[in-house]
Amino acid sequence: MADVFDEVAESDETNNEANATFSVSAAVVRVVDVSPDHQSKTVRPKESVVYEIVVTNTGSAHDTVHLTVSPNEKGWRAELNQSTIALDPGKGATVHVTVKAPPKGTTFTAMVTAVSDADASATDSGTLETRMVAG
Repeated sequence: MADVFDEVAESDETNNEANATFSVSAAVVRVVDVSPDHQSKTVRPKESVVYEIVVTNTGSAHDTVHLTVSPNEKGWRAELNQSTIALDPGKGATVHVTVKAPPKGTTFTAMVTAVSDADASATDSGTLETRMVAG
């Protein structure tokens, strides 16, 4: 037993040592975050508007994130400039969503969704609302 309180006089203090081996393991956590620069913008008929979306890997391991944008409806078009990004933990990347307006319309709502390649339950989304204004 060790004399941790130094209550026993010893003639030689050089042999007082303790060794221990610990093994620590941590579970890998998969989390993605989607953050649009704006949630709402305006556009003129037949013109386009671009949203910047920051996708961040807030998990604990490298991950590949798949992106989708939906829906396209009533002449409106929403397109991502890339659909897959690889991210280290704590790192983010900017992707662009271009929304093209039809000749006539009112409001268009698109949803950008990011899903972890390693864990489909690690997902996040952001809503983009584009409102048409008079040309």
